Amino acid sequence: FERHRRHQAPRTIVHGDMWPQNIVQCNGEIVGLLDFECAGVGDPAAEFASLAYLPDGIFDRTVRAYEAAGATIGDRFNERLTLYRLRRCLDGLSWALKHPESGELPDRRAKLDEVLRLMTG
Repeated sequence: FERHRRHQAPRTIVHGDMWPQNIVQCNGEIVGLLDFECAGVGDPAAEFASLAYLPDGIFDRTVRAYEAAGATIGDRFNERLTLYRLRRCLDGLSWALKHPESGELPDRRAKLDEVLRLMTG
């Protein structure tokens, strides 16, 4: 983690709740976002952590639309993204352990395993 701590990520206005239900699409193109109650200033890599494992190219289309709108994702985006994904996975695992009745523990563990594989290469 030391090498990531030394890197200064770009700070920009972020949506704060980037999730498929908040992405408006028309003919497969992203045309808008909904629900800005979590908006603020942050690292754009954090925005995409929740989309990185979703199907149907949602992640790639969203990053392309973000850059096409004039925003920058910054250096070492994939490394920063992986760290944010790790944080989300650990939060999700913690939640699933506190709520075993949810049945989500296997899914949360699988997502954590995926991110750990990315980190260890």
